[in-house]
Amino acid sequence: MKLSDLFETGFSNTTNVAFSRSGKDYSTRVSFSNVSRQGITPNSDAARRYLSVRTEFKPFDRLKISVDYKYTYRKNHNAAVEGYAETGNALYSYQQWGHTNVNLQDYKNYKRADGSHIYWNITSRDSDPTSLNAAFHDNPYAVFNEINTTDTYQWNLFSGDAELTIWKNLKAGIRVNGNIRNEKSEQVIPNQMFGLVSSYQQDQNSYSDIQTQGRITWNDHFLNDKLAIDAALFFEDRQSNLDELSGFTRNGLIMDGFNNLGGSSGDAGGSNNKEQIHEQSIYGTVTAGWNDTYYIDFSLRNDWSSTLHPDNNSYLYGGLSVAVIASNWFKHADWLNFWKIRASAAQVGSTMDPYNVYNIYSIRNSDGEVVKYNGLSTMWTSPTLNDPYIKPTISTSYEIGTEFRMFNNRFWGDINFYNRDSKNQIVSMNTTPSSGYTSRRMNAGLIRNRGIEVSLGGEIIRTKDWSWEVNANVAHNRNTLEELVDGQESYQLYWMSWSSRVYSYAEVGEPIGVIRGSVWQRDPEGNLLLGRNQNGDYVPLYNTSAQEELGNIQPDLTGGFATTLRYKGFTLNASLDFQVGGALASATNMFGEASGLLSSTTGLNDKGNPIRNSVANGGGIRLDGVIQNEDGTYSPVTTYMDAQTYFQSYKSLLWEDYVYDASYVKLRELSLGYTVPESFLRRLNWGIKRASISFVAQNPWLIYSAVPNIDPSEMGAATEGYIEGGQAASVRSYGFTVSLTF
Repeated sequence: MKLSDLFETGFSNTTNVAFSRSGKDYSTRVSFSNVSRQGITPNSDAARRYLSVRTEFKPFDRLKISVDYKYTYRKNHNAAVEGYAETGNALYSYQQWGHTNVNLQDYKNYKRADGSHIYWNITSRDSDPTSLNAAFHDNPYAVFNEINTTDTYQWNLFSGDAELTIWKNLKAGIRVNGNIRNEKSEQVIPNQMFGLVSSYQQDQNSYSDIQTQGRITWNDHFLNDKLAIDAALFFEDRQSNLDELSGFTRNGLIMDGFNNLGGSSGDAGGSNNKEQIHEQSIYGTVTAGWNDTYYIDFSLRNDWSSTLHPDNNSYLYGGLSVAVIASNWFKHADWLNFWKIRASAAQVGSTMDPYNVYNIYSIRNSDGEVVKYNGLSTMWTSPTLNDPYIKPTISTSYEIGTEFRMFNNRFWGDINFYNRDSKNQIVSMNTTPSSGYTSRRMNAGLIRNRGIEVSLGGEIIRTKDWSWEVNANVAHNRNTLEELVDGQESYQLYWMSWSSRVYSYAEVGEPIGVIRGSVWQRDPEGNLLLGRNQNGDYVPLYNTSAQEELGNIQPDLTGGFATTLRYKGFTLNASLDFQVGGALASATNMFGEASGLLSSTTGLNDKGNPIRNSVANGGGIRLDGVIQNEDGTYSPVTTYMDAQTYFQSYKSLLWEDYVYDASYVKLRELSLGYTVPESFLRRLNWGIKRASISFVAQNPWLIYSAVPNIDPSEMGAATEGYIEGGQAASVRSYGFTVSLTF
């Protein structure tokens, strides 16, 4: 079986055209980009279109107006998805449950004359000798070509600003920012798909976020221009509206190709949802600078939010920052080009989603279904108890840092320490079901986010023809639960179950994201406990209901490295990123071993025999453990266990061996470019001012991974950020970029 047979070479084409013009009292720029892509899986494609228009002009001397508009169109057809599901991710079947002796090429012509599909995994002939149905998995090419999912997104972002000079340095302005978004998603599943009922579903939503801001600003200089003061007062009103509508068929489609809710065999279903949020704010800032060296900045803000109780919807916060241009202390130090020291203390308030103040009724039950009784919709009380007077979360942060450039701008850096305490976190805590609720929404505890960020760079070589620049950054962050409500030391964030459950928790004193799950049983010294099965053979003992700590989601370090080497008109760029520590749970490795698909289920044991051989013939997995004696002591035992039984019926039931260190190093981009000399362009006299061409490789090399068989750098779509149910294929791309400026 060659997994590459499931894919084809993708293609992407990007075209950008930009126009700009400016004069004494105006400037305008228009840019348009078009991106078309053919995916690496059959019957997949995507389109992107971007339009940007910006203009500034002055109708008269004291009035300045600017308008900015951005339009984005994005369409995905059969985009790859992550997770333990064949729809949209046929790859997972063959990473976890495929057969290595299957030639996938044989199944590209997947339809028989009667329209049924050709499968590689036929159901048991013992129950039906004539059956040609699949036992577990559909033909992958049928999944690619027959199921169609199309997602279309459109964004309209705009802002308009008008500023009037009232008198000298006193100005008044008004600004309107808008974000209007529309989304549409359609999915069609025809008949003949294994394990699926034919269906049609369409989801639509529209969202608008309109922010109107008025301001008064003033600035001036005093004491021979040594003292500079800037002040501003802002009034803000923000209204957001979300409108969602969904429709779907039930019990199949009456015929393929009739992709309409009216084609539902049963009663078509649907739902809608509306959300509105209204926020108002007033805030001010004052900045003072002395002698271009010392700066202080103060801000104060009050918000009112409709997501809180009307009697408790106001919250105040602010900030103070100071900075010193320390290089001004050493004006005669030629080696020091720039040095800044900064410190700040600030607060930020946040609330929650709408309609969580009062206890409400839901038309849908806990399974998301609308239940009818005598033709009437029933209503359900929410399983979450709300607190009408819940408070906003206030995050208080402190930062201190420095940035510098020295040795004729040949060496530079930025170092930053920060601490952010979030008080009165809004969380849903588990509660006893006898109360009539399963959780309670409340203010609880303190979360502390503390870390350091360091970036350093330098120009190692600088000559007439050569230059070599390097930049590196590293960060350490810990997001820790410091306090909870009295009497409670943790709360569950998430759990998922296959053979057994894997959990994530927030625990007092620990970084948020403690992973817990099922484990092998061990003696007090950590040795594997063995017991006898019904045949009298020694087997390992395990606990599928255990919640032992297996790791933590948060990494110890993250960072990156970039370098640029230039020789005359040639430029070579490379960049990589890395992660040290953190943890993830991998279903690909769990089920890949359970099915015997992975190479880790092969090899030789300590006797030099294939582990897949029978134990009687010298094969099997060697297990070193202990047995518990009647007096409570332990005795060492070494035994051999059938490989299939071990991987399929024991090891793959537990998460202990499938939670991995998530460290990696990945080369993200490598490019080689050439810029045509301007003197040559002038001699051509074609109107071209600048021209360049470059070769670009993206994601060309996963240099190191602590996790076998998957790419830990591509965990962005994993469940809750740490459960890998089945990765989509990582894509390595190569391309050319041509840039012309007229």
